[in-house]
Amino acid sequence: MKIKVSLVILLISSLYGCNDPSEQVEVRIEPDFYENPWTNEIQDRSLIIVTSLTDNSIEIQNISINRGGCSSQMTQGAKILSRYGSYTKFLLPNCDISMVKEAQLKLNNLEYFYNF
Repeated sequence: MKIKVSLVILLISSLYGCNDPSEQVEVRIEPDFYENPWTNEIQDRSLIIVTSLTDNSIEIQNISINRGGCSSQMTQGAKILSRYGSYTKFLLPNCDISMVKEAQLKLNNLEYFYNF
């Protein structure tokens, strides 16, 4: 029994402080408003913003919104988040902000799911 308890404590302590990339980025959805240059009307669109919360470099290898049901286009930033606070914006041209339920990201060769 003492060996089992010791192994559990050792396992928990070895996991403490692990750098999980899913906790090193913030993923959020935001509305974005812009002026249509042809009509001068204010229009809205939806964005996914991925922000680094670590000093380590994080590569965004893929992003899938609603299991591929919403397309995404990188509009600002880079695929490599090189420092704390760096971010990348993805435009969702065929999805309203209220339709977004899930984002799947491939970061540094590992996949992570974010639910909204």
